[in-house]
Amino acid sequence: RNSKYWERPNEFIPERFINNAVDYGGHDFSFTPFGSGRRICPRKSFALITVESTIANLLYWFDWNTVGGEKLDMSEAFELSGRLKMPVHLVAVPHFS
Repeated sequence: RNSKYWERPNEFIPERFINNAVDYGGHDFSFTPFGSGRRICPRKSFALITVESTIANLLYWFDWNTVGGEKLDMSEAFELSGRLKMPVHLVAVPHFS
């Protein structure tokens, strides 16, 4: 929220990004919302541990089946980040019931 980089920095104005000439390649720190290095978000590590713990508990306490027993399509879509072509629909069945 630095007025050096943004006009009216404390207001939500998503239009400001439409025709912006700022370098998105990681060399312009005005796009780093929580800082970097020593000043990075202090709760980032807690958030990562919480997500990891939640996923571990879901995998531990439930068996996962596809809806209707259909075969899982693992083909990938080619994009910036890897993702499956088809969405995965799963049913959680309590493991220790």
